[in-house]
Amino acid sequence: MGHTIEYMIMQRKKNMFGGIEYKHEEIDKRYRAWGAATSYIRGKLNIQKTNARG
Repeated sequence: MGHTIEYMIMQRKKNMFGGIEYKHEEIDKRYRAWGAATSYIRGKLNIQKTNARG
């Protein structure tokens, strides 16, 4: 995206539930997509670990 880390940090804000959001719409969209992907991958890894113990 071409932004500095400092700029990204300055764009953070906490919502009323205590979660992180970004003031810049494009950054917020990508942050939510990253969170969804990591959550999905974490879930898949936990299922594989559970099946391996089987």
